[in-house]
Amino acid sequence: MNFKRLHIALSLGIAVSAASEARQWQDLSDVPVAAQQYLESVLKDKFPDDQTRIDVGDIDPRLRLSACDKPLTYDLHGRQLSASNVTLRVQCPSQTPWSFYLTAKVERMRQVLVAARNIGRGERLTERDFSLELRDVSTMGNSTVSNPTRIIGKEARRPINLGDSLRTTSVTAPEVIQRGDAVSVKAISGGIAVSTSGVAMNDGKVGQQIRVQNLKSERVIKARVTAKGQVQVIM
Repeated sequence: MNFKRLHIALSLGIAVSAASEARQWQDLSDVPVAAQQYLESVLKDKFPDDQTRIDVGDIDPRLRLSACDKPLTYDLHGRQLSASNVTLRVQCPSQTPWSFYLTAKVERMRQVLVAARNIGRGERLTERDFSLELRDVSTMGNSTVSNPTRIIGKEARRPINLGDSLRTTSVTAPEVIQRGDAVSVKAISGGIAVSTSGVAMNDGKVGQQIRVQNLKSERVIKARVTAKGQVQVIM
């Protein structure tokens, strides 16, 4: 064999060896894109009104995993979807499975209600007290409010500063009955409803149960507040 043929044979051998080695290891070049598409789909399903931006972390270039004979799968590791940093598990579901983890930074922008003025504790909110602004809600949990009907008429639990995001935890339903108020008591039994008069023994908000004294029988009963000056008892 002359030198030229030897050189060609060696080159072919190296090429075959490289190709064989490439087939031996999993190609991970498409994983970041696939991971981002998976996250976008999951986020769109859970937070359809949010604008999202996802930055998938780099894969360690030293990582070597055997070639998978099935499509890779992706799933969230833990319950982190509402966080700004999430972890994804990439898995090969073959008979000899393997998996590794990827991190991603998630930014979710949403139109939320923010205070249009300084609001004092106990003040009742009206539509003039807030405006809609696009805010990053990635680290705000699930307490932000976008629908004004959820807070109009409610009272501030604590002072709210101008520009603060309004949250469900920042407000509370107002008391519609005060201790000593005269109330209308509706008693329901089967399909029959009977009304009588009573006196509230406690303050109460809609949905709360309070003690009421029946003015006719003078008995003290427990009744649920249904509106201002109205309570209901299910017999």
